[in-house]
Amino acid sequence: MAEAFVTPEIITWARDRLKWNHEKLAKRVGVNVRTLIAWETGDKRPTQRQATKLADKLYVPLGYLWLSAPPALEVPIPDLRTVSDVMAHPPSADFVDVLHDARRKQH
Repeated sequence: MAEAFVTPEIITWARDRLKWNHEKLAKRVGVNVRTLIAWETGDKRPTQRQATKLADKLYVPLGYLWLSAPPALEVPIPDLRTVSDVMAHPPSADFVDVLHDARRKQH
């Protein structure tokens, strides 16, 4: 099978964005934990079919897996939940998705 030349850092970024551990993602993708860790370290590459499933389970477009760096998730409204103008933590993936969905429906 053909390997998908995905960027290992993007897999880690997408998994961290969802606050999932290796076990949870490996189970959802249907691979063992060692295989997933090898993908994240760049020691192995997923097949094209596995990359498609990986993107689906990570809730990212397939093309994101080939980016050279993780995309900046911008929140299009001011975040007033700050202390001294510093965000306590970045917005979750669920929050960003819900916000963009609400803004699409608003227009």
